[in-house]
Amino acid sequence: MKMEQQNEMPITKRLNINKITPLTFFEISILPLLGIGLASSYYKIIALHNNIYYAAYALVNAWKTDQRDLTGDISQFPMFERTMHLQNAYITYNNCVDYVYQVLFFYYDLDSCVNKAKSYDDIVNFEECVKAKRRDEFDRKIKDKNSELYKAIKKFREEIKGLGSKANNIKHDAGFWIDGNHINTFGTTRKNIAGEEVNLSQIIIPPRYNISDEIEFLVNVHNEFIVLEKVLFEQLAYKAKIKEFLHSMGLNK
Repeated sequence: MKMEQQNEMPITKRLNINKITPLTFFEISILPLLGIGLASSYYKIIALHNNIYYAAYALVNAWKTDQRDLTGDISQFPMFERTMHLQNAYITYNNCVDYVYQVLFFYYDLDSCVNKAKSYDDIVNFEECVKAKRRDEFDRKIKDKNSELYKAIKKFREEIKGLGSKANNIKHDAGFWIDGNHINTFGTTRKNIAGEEVNLSQIIIPPRYNISDEIEFLVNVHNEFIVLEKVLFEQLAYKAKIKEFLHSMGLNK
């Protein structure tokens, strides 16, 4: 299969992988006894792990130059399908940012409310608290709980700068266009407004992006997620927490 690439190494070789060892069924059944927040955070960190790879799958498909259209035939306009996969990658990686904050909010019960939950609806309501929480307040609370995680998140945020704005552009503003999959225009429309000549064409035409540059950016975003995910699993140490609990109950001599 023919591929387009900015880097000579295939994209699948440049996307780092984090192999995790999930908790056993027994360990998962023990988790709620350690706290509703901690148990909920485990489900969310697994969702984070899965969605990183959902995004990577979309990114790899965006990289392929040979595409199939909706009917399964070879696409005559493959940049259309590539743009679709690229947009899906952007949105899914951006969703993962929200998952990171949810993992920490629930694990540390930052508002001292999660462990009062009596139903899944309560958990959903707490998720809304994460979305509404001010970033500086969130950072302060995480820093108080775990300074190493705070440093890792701060670095991560700098490395993925630009992800959120483009993902929101795709979701809400319909302003994400790729060279080769854009509306062609001919000439320029100008109008005199309040004594000033205004280029109307320039106002309405959204910026266009180069797909190779966007793919390279998301490769870096992916690898930064992998770095952060490893730190999260290391610092949150679910298996060690369960072992400590069992030992305290005299069940793990």
